Amino acid sequence: MGRSVAIPMIQLSLLLILLSLHEMLVTVQGQQPPWKLCPKQLKVPGTCPSDTGQAAGQCAAEFLNQFGAGAMPQKCSCRPAGSDERICRCSIVCQ
Repeated sequence: MGRSVAIPMIQLSLLLILLSLHEMLVTVQGQQPPWKLCPKQLKVPGTCPSDTGQAAGQCAAEFLNQFGAGAMPQKCSCRPAGSDERICRCSIVCQ
């Protein structure tokens, strides 16, 4: 097989693998994921951004730093907790 054919085949294979993984992780609306989620909160330095989407993203990043990618943080929120502190709440895979 020529090199020009092999590269697109590899890219196609990788794309199919990624799509398969995505389908396995996406849950049907209204259906519970196959793992149990537990609510957790972290008190971290900083302030909550005024944009709720950005605040949720920052909190998800805090949970990923603390617990790793296996935590899969979801439904994150941020609320102020005094001077230059905030409480991040997310549902994560129970440990």
